[in-house]
Amino acid sequence: MLKPEQPAAIPSLASTMLFLSAVGKPEGVEHPKYYFALAGLLIVSVLLVCLHVYAKKQNHLLEQQKKEHKQLMEYTSTIEALYENLREQKHDFLNVLFSMNGYVERGQIDELRSYYHSIIDTYGGQLPKQSFSSLNLIQHTGLKGMLCCKLNHAVSIGIDVSLSLLAPISFPNINSLDLCRVIGILLDNAIEAACESSAKELHFGTDVDAISASVIISNSYLNKPDLTQIHNRGYSTKAKNRGIGLYNVRQILAKSESVHLKTTLENNLFIQELILYA
Repeated sequence: MLKPEQPAAIPSLASTMLFLSAVGKPEGVEHPKYYFALAGLLIVSVLLVCLHVYAKKQNHLLEQQKKEHKQLMEYTSTIEALYENLREQKHDFLNVLFSMNGYVERGQIDELRSYYHSIIDTYGGQLPKQSFSSLNLIQHTGLKGMLCCKLNHAVSIGIDVSLSLLAPISFPNINSLDLCRVIGILLDNAIEAACESSAKELHFGTDVDAISASVIISNSYLNKPDLTQIHNRGYSTKAKNRGIGLYNVRQILAKSESVHLKTTLENNLFIQELILYA
């Protein structure tokens, strides 16, 4: 496939045509042949321009497809990891129940009580500090699974996670993959920033009314972000060569006029509200 920089013949042909038009018909060349030559050059120039535009569009489409495929693979890996974790927990839970059965069958209540407390001591530290049952209000299975995985990870690294979901919520007018990509990027950024801060706070909530549905993600931060720059490619409050995530979010959301991202700073929290209009 041609790359955008390859058709160097286009400016050359254009220059040639301008030159031929300026100097006029050479001596000894018949009029029909001269004009046929000019017409031929014009046709070739137009064809090359069309080929150049087509190649540029195809390259852009190919790059976009590669990005979407990468995001899909990452999303699939997250779901597979969550499913495998659930399988392991189910298997472990059944083993614990079967082991308790021996004490129940023999009526060894004191031993059962002691064994029960040992189980609580063993598994208590592995339980999430925050119940995520309210995620069941999210009417999107893939997004719900991704949120559960990421929020549990946030809890495991010491972040204080709070949820605010009060009503069932669906997500109109946005592609499912785009929805998971956008919220995944926003949540990853929020977890990273919260982890670096002293407060280590992360809040996830939703809001629904007659005309829109909103997802609100807020987090504490170490370095105050510049709201005029955050969506520019390459901007980051962290190391150099970072700051691609929010730029990608803007590119994804640009495909839909019914989705809007609102960013604010309030009470030492960085707040991102994704608004989806019905």
